[in-house]
Parts: sequence; structure tokens; C-alpha cells
Amino acid sequence: MGRHAVSEQKFFELGKKYFAYLEQYGFRLAQEIDRGGGVAELNWESRDCRISVSLDKGQVLLYAGPLAPPDLWYDVGHVVEYVTHGTERWVYTLPAERKDYDDWLRRQLDRLARMLRPYCERICPLFSPEVFPETRRELRRLMGLER
Repeated sequence: MGRHAVSEQKFFELGKKYFAYLEQYGFRLAQEIDRGGGVAELNWESRDCRISVSLDKGQVLLYAGPLAPPDLWYDVGHVVEYVTHGTERWVYTLPAERKDYDDWLRRQLDRLARMLRPYCERICPLFSPEVFPETRRELRRLMGLER
């Protein structure tokens, strides 16, 4: 097993541990995707929403999206900014030290899981089929893609 395969397995193990609380909000783990090369995803689904915990060459990122279309994702930072009307900004920061990769990964997952939790109940309804067209317009506007 190569270096990346080991890191992706550790990501799956730790990601499932730190984001297990999503089940309290009606999510279930729908996919574990190992794309190789240090890129992997844990995708959680609820009735109206999906959350992706993604590993991209050592950095952990979070995305949210509707159930359909399945390839439409929004950075959780934009979604948090939208639900808080711009009063809160999501900032990804990497731990300063990277001597122990597993610990570095653990610290990122722990921090992001704690940051996401207070917003779960506000994020998911935005992606329901009835509300998503408006959410999509507003998120695109927020990201500077529409006026």
C-alpha cells in the first residue's frame, strides 16, 4: 500500500469518527471515494442535502449540495456566509506543524467538524427542492457569478 493509500485510509477512519454526529441531523454515510493521489471524499446524505468531507493532498475541505444534480457542490464557507447574511466567514486554516501526518489530519477534521455542527440545521433546508432554486441564485450572487 503506497503513502497516499495509507493517508486516504486514515482520512476515512478519522472523517467517519469526527463527522459521525451528522447522523443526529438525519444524514447517513453514502459514499467513501478514494480518487488516488491523496484525494478522497466522504459523502453524507440527508433527505434534502449532501455534505462532502474532502481530502485534497493533505487539506480537508467541506462542501454542501442538493441531492440532484449529484455533481453540484458549494464550499461550506459560502453557505455559512449566506445563512449568516455575511456576518460570519468560514476560514480554512492548516495546522502549523506537519511532523505527524495523522495528527495533522486529525486536527483539521476535528476543527472543521466543530465548525460545521452549529450550522447543520440551517444549511440543510437550503438544498430542499422547493428552496434550492433561490439558494442557488443567492450563492451564485455571493460568489460573484451573478448579479
